[in-house]
Amino acid sequence: MVPRCTDWRLRVRVRLARRKLDHDLAAGHSPQQDRRFELRAEQLTQPRARARLAQSVRGVMEHVGHYIEYTDSASARGAPVIIDPNALKDARDGLTALAARLDSSSPVSARGVVLTRSLVRHGISNALFDRSAERTLGEIVAEALAKIEG
Repeated sequence: MVPRCTDWRLRVRVRLARRKLDHDLAAGHSPQQDRRFELRAEQLTQPRARARLAQSVRGVMEHVGHYIEYTDSASARGAPVIIDPNALKDARDGLTALAARLDSSSPVSARGVVLTRSLVRHGISNALFDRSAERTLGEIVAEALAKIEG
């Protein structure tokens, strides 16, 4: 059980600055260096937040599954496919592992949670549709999975 922060001023400051705090945590800022980061890390890694994120990852997997079905049928018909189905299939295994890791009772790092949240919110569409993207979807998923271990 995560100890509840009783300092309402700190909770408000963390709430207002959560995007910046998340960005800094993703960049490697240690939660132990500042009480704001510590509280944000506690919020991100609590079981309820992890369960919601795991469900979001599963939603992404379902979305990816629809694209795989579409690209497979479109390729069979000779239609142009703008998404690489092999990249999607590779990423699906990593997404499954991410969801399972979030659902486990083992500790996870706040950095990995932030990267997973960013992946769910922004990384999927960028890696799927931007052919000039620096990294593949599989690479992004692999990084999030590696960082979630701590």
